[in-house]
Amino acid sequence: MPIYMRYIPGNVVDVSTLLTTIAELKALKVDTKFAILDAGYLTLASIGILLDQKISFLARVKKNWSLYKEIVKNHRADLECDENRHTFHGRFVYLKQVAYQLSEEHTLYCYLGLDDERRSNERRQLAKCAEEDELSQKTIGQRLQDMGLFMLVSSRRVAVKDLLPLYYTRQDIEQVFDISKGYAKALPLCVQTVDTFRG
Repeated sequence: MPIYMRYIPGNVVDVSTLLTTIAELKALKVDTKFAILDAGYLTLASIGILLDQKISFLARVKKNWSLYKEIVKNHRADLECDENRHTFHGRFVYLKQVAYQLSEEHTLYCYLGLDDERRSNERRQLAKCAEEDELSQKTIGQRLQDMGLFMLVSSRRVAVKDLLPLYYTRQDIEQVFDISKGYAKALPLCVQTVDTFRG
């Protein structure tokens, strides 16, 4: 798997950075048919541009999105059933695929998920917080509803059994960069220009 890195001064997270990177990869003859994105790069604008540019993608949706809230409202009740249960890295994960018509031209494939282990960990943390902060039963109930839930979106249909292994290749790549920066000192710190970076 090729790893490509662009140096950008500062902390720039927007769709123009993403599209510029993909354009540079294409110029280098690197296959850019499918992008696995960090949630920070995903906006309604970036989704539209990626779809118009025919760049397939997979990304996590933030919980404050109206799209996330709509899918949860309509599909949370029947998420935890036998047909949606899968195993991933020694734990149970429930996944349900929902086709969402974004526009007349574009369909998004939403994957509502529930990570059973993550839910258990979050419940333990909530129980501790509830005792320390004397949370009301109503507050506890509201927080319990959302625990362990997540949602991924893709521009193309992905087999559910392949979805999580595909998405979590991001972590493998991030670990390579962490090792390069932290142990191999592959990246200089506090650089301000491209010339300094390349030096």
